[in-house]
Amino acid sequence: MFKIKRKPQPWYFLFGTVIWTWIFFIMAGYSGQGWLQFPMIILTALGALEPMITGVALI
Repeated sequence: MFKIKRKPQPWYFLFGTVIWTWIFFIMAGYSGQGWLQFPMIILTALGALEPMITGVALI
């Protein structure tokens, strides 16, 4: 009958953002290449675009 309304939980977005971003930045750091070389620029772009990607995934 009655739906219980929950408060928004920003923790999923916060933890998802931090984990996703640092995974790609750590992978880029371990590659040992310059940031304009091919695999490195993709990893950096994925890490930088992460807040948008996580937000879209959670919607």
